[in-house]
Amino acid sequence: MGKKRKKRIGKCRLCGQQRSLQLSHLLPRSVYRFLLGTNPNHEAPVIMTDRIAVKAHQQTKDYLLCAECEDRFNRNGEKYATSLMRTPKGFKLLDRLNVAPTVSFRIDGTAFSGSDIGIDMDQLAYFALSIFWRAGAHVWKSKYTVKEDYSIDLGEYLEPIRKFLLGGLFPRNMSVMVTTAKDYLSQYFAYAPAPTRGIPVIGFAFLTCGIHFALFLGKPLLPTYQRFCCVRSPRRLLFMRDISAQSMHAAGRLYELGRPAGNMKG
Repeated sequence: MGKKRKKRIGKCRLCGQQRSLQLSHLLPRSVYRFLLGTNPNHEAPVIMTDRIAVKAHQQTKDYLLCAECEDRFNRNGEKYATSLMRTPKGFKLLDRLNVAPTVSFRIDGTAFSGSDIGIDMDQLAYFALSIFWRAGAHVWKSKYTVKEDYSIDLGEYLEPIRKFLLGGLFPRNMSVMVTTAKDYLSQYFAYAPAPTRGIPVIGFAFLTCGIHFALFLGKPLLPTYQRFCCVRSPRRLLFMRDISAQSMHAAGRLYELGRPAGNMKG
């Protein structure tokens, strides 16, 4: 029999109740499983940070949420979003967009109306904000990072996101953009939320098996960013394009800064 995990009692970060805490993941367990499943030899994925590059089966997880809030995340967005991602069986969202009518929108890539083609943009937005919130609401420990922790700074926007995740309205001064990757690299790649550089607003982004999520923040938020929001735009927009340059930049930057260790040497 396996080793029985000890119960952890504490304050759930989302609902604030004192409850038995679950071992929560920063990125869904299924994303890691998808990445592992696309490797025919089932080798450990390469974990790259600004300190080290190593093959490891470690997932970023910690005691954060109660069982009720874990289920809330799952049924309001995670289960749906992961069902659309690239898996060993195919890429459901890309297949859907390849036969869907496009809409006119001035942006690099192809635009679609999620509401017109039957994509639940509310669930995708909820999933995106649940990941951004997790990245900002907790310091995630890992032996592979410089300071042995990871977090992003959402500042005053953290609490409005938390209230939204509990059933409130979509926060003001905020935009979520969803992009489906046409390129193979981004379909077999994932990275946690990180700041977006070179834009006139506060931005963060993450990638999970072919679906890229970007969060833009500002008081007030520029109208341009509101127009491509998957929730606020009149036609509930989502996009499709080749994002290999972004993915290669993310991976390349980590590889440049990281040092090979253990089973990565030689």
